[in-house]
Amino acid sequence: MEPKKTSFTGNDPDSDAYIGLLLYKTGKSVKNFILWIAGIFSSLWKGLLTLVVFLMRNIVWILLGTVIGLGYGAYLVNKQGAKYYSEMIVKTNFNSSRTLYNAVSFLNALINNQKTDELNAIFKLTPEESKQLVNFSVEPVKSELIMSEIYKEQFLQNDRSTKIRQDTFWSRTIKYNAFKDALTPYDFPYHKISAVGTNPFIFGKLQNGIQEYISNNELLKKARNSQATYNEYRGKMIVSAIEKLDDLRQAYNERIQSGQPNASPGNSQINVTQALPEIKAPELALYDEMLTLNDELQRFHKQSSTEANIIEVFYPFNPVGQKISFFRQHMAAYSFYGFCISLFVLLFIALWRALRVAVPEHAVKNNADNTETSII
Repeated sequence: MEPKKTSFTGNDPDSDAYIGLLLYKTGKSVKNFILWIAGIFSSLWKGLLTLVVFLMRNIVWILLGTVIGLGYGAYLVNKQGAKYYSEMIVKTNFNSSRTLYNAVSFLNALINNQKTDELNAIFKLTPEESKQLVNFSVEPVKSELIMSEIYKEQFLQNDRSTKIRQDTFWSRTIKYNAFKDALTPYDFPYHKISAVGTNPFIFGKLQNGIQEYISNNELLKKARNSQATYNEYRGKMIVSAIEKLDDLRQAYNERIQSGQPNASPGNSQINVTQALPEIKAPELALYDEMLTLNDELQRFHKQSSTEANIIEVFYPFNPVGQKISFFRQHMAAYSFYGFCISLFVLLFIALWRALRVAVPEHAVKNNADNTETSII
């Protein structure tokens, strides 16, 4: 009688053979992954060594290109003279940030095209002073505090007109991190304007020109006038509310002193108990409400003072500009340009040589294959 033959299929998960096979495949996968990572690091290391060897072999040409760029930068510095810069911090009201950025681009275009007449009209400069302007730049002033204030004004502002739908509004509020990442330079209220020129004493004349140029926008003028009218009305309303609360407080104090906490229906005096229902100490509620209105009036005056102009200057240009470092002008930039150009040319030459060597070898191999085919 022949012995019964058994075959292993590997389908039984409880068998030792299945577990051993699973461990073997897992170990093989881990080993392949480690070898793949090691191959990547090895390729990177070889590429780095190849680049270092390439740079060392062509160090003379690279240094020559860098020196040429450095020399050209020094030539421009000597030709144009030393440069100076000054900075100004402004607050843009009535959504005028886009107008500010457009104005800076327009001023740079005038400088690049040497439109001295337009620059003279804007800044009240002489033709010689207009030629001494180099460029303007603007960027938002960013900080975590400023971004949190923007988020608060946009979503968390406690407005009396929105108390009824406060819960619905909170449910639709986006997350702070998503809001912060979506901010653009135009959304920030504060911006830093930088001016560069070859005359250190020209910057004191630039502030008024920028303010007047932006303030001449008709749409921004209408927005400012509308806001000024509303601020005047709002200020009167807050003062009136404070005065009425003070009259109510005096009437309540007189009632307490007279020993009549509740007035008869026919009495002409104010019924404080009816005016403030379900309040155990109305005098405390009156004082709290007056303090709240006083704080609101203080915030209103502070806000309205910063909205008097379309562009509010918080930190003006320094009348005497600071000298830009010699290496921060043209020299460092053109030295880098010379280095990059020389490196690009050398890499292009090396690639061209590699292609010229590879193409003939490929052609010779194809000819040999064609010859063998014809012989067969």
